[in-house]
Amino acid sequence: MEKEHKKLFSKVSLIIIGIAVLLMAGSVGYYLGLSNMLNLAGLEISLTMQTKSIKKVSDNAGTATQSSNTTATTPATTTPAAATPTTTSPTASWKTYNNTKYSYGFKYPADYVLTNNCKSTSCLSEQQGGDSVALMGDLSAKGWPNIEIAHYDTEFYNPPVGTDLMKWIPQYFPSYTAYMPKEWTYMTRDDGHLVGIIDLTVPKSPQAYSSRQIYYIWDNKLFSITMTDVDSAAAAEFYKNWFGTFNVNGVD
Repeated sequence: MEKEHKKLFSKVSLIIIGIAVLLMAGSVGYYLGLSNMLNLAGLEISLTMQTKSIKKVSDNAGTATQSSNTTATTPATTTPAAATPTTTSPTASWKTYNNTKYSYGFKYPADYVLTNNCKSTSCLSEQQGGDSVALMGDLSAKGWPNIEIAHYDTEFYNPPVGTDLMKWIPQYFPSYTAYMPKEWTYMTRDDGHLVGIIDLTVPKSPQAYSSRQIYYIWDNKLFSITMTDVDSAAAAEFYKNWFGTFNVNGVD
């Protein structure tokens, strides 16, 4: 009986030990399996992160390359310089006249005819050997252009050296007293020197057109320049352009 109990106990012990071994083997297997699963999962996560990192670096490199290529291939834009407007002088096509007796000169319209006896319209004429030079346009409907440059062998045109023209002119032409300027003005010679002038305007009257009269002394001689019918803007513009070409030393 006792032997049977011992046998039964041995069998039970073996069964318990077997079960324990199986449980331990199962636990170890489970642990190893779980560990392997975790390692595989970690490896997968690591590989995924590395793949994303590599892709990000690749994307950044591609963007940088694209940006670099864009910068390198984009042509530089330049703003064209504004064209400088060209202006043509209204007297650019005019002819040139020089007075050989007194050396002054000026320009006049190209369609004017130079003659000693101005009977037609639009002409330039010399009178009395060059003492008087007249420039006249079509005066049938208006009083301009009508210009005279004069120096005569008279007392008025040959004042003593040092004469004050502010007093000399009204002495011979008292009616000009009210129109005398307050001060001298100047015109520039082609060499840059200034020539003092008396510049006055006489208004029109029932008997005469208005006139602009300029007086200057050159080489101890008095010269007068008379421009007639100066009231209109067109006449004033023509006379301004013409006088801008006048030079006491002549014109090239």
